[in-house]
Amino acid sequence: MASSPAVTATTNESKDKAPQYGVTLGGIKGLKSTAKEKLENAHKNKQILEIDTTNLEAAWKQIVEELTQEKVFFRNAIGQGSIEFEGHCISIYVFGVAYDFLKTMRLKLLDFFKQYYHNDAINVLVNERAPEPDKMVEQILSTKEIFEKMVAQNPLLGKLKDKLGLEFE
Repeated sequence: MASSPAVTATTNESKDKAPQYGVTLGGIKGLKSTAKEKLENAHKNKQILEIDTTNLEAAWKQIVEELTQEKVFFRNAIGQGSIEFEGHCISIYVFGVAYDFLKTMRLKLLDFFKQYYHNDAINVLVNERAPEPDKMVEQILSTKEIFEKMVAQNPLLGKLKDKLGLEFE
């Protein structure tokens, strides 16, 4: 039977060692350098795409859709923000949960934009800024907030809540 070329056993009788299996460190380094060369050659053949408002908006929509595919709540929060660029620096301005979410996704954003524009000089900054009034979405109130609004209109509701010992969470 022929042995598999990927896994072979060798014995070294002169040093009385047990059989060794697997790949050598030199083989791994060779594979790594080959893959790195292929990646560098692929990047050399691609033309650097300049950032402009139109393609930045298209790229932004694409990555937001990808990041928030199962998290519609974050998509709405991110939609209230804005994105700008100056040179090779892309600045994202969001607020609240969108800021926290995108901070954790910064490296993924950076990789996406570098690949999208074929430019390793690109940098991505996530900044916190309150949304502009025209982009603000009506906030959904909790039951406690709704009740507080009702008490403001009718103070007797507050007394009734206290007498009945009710609590809203």
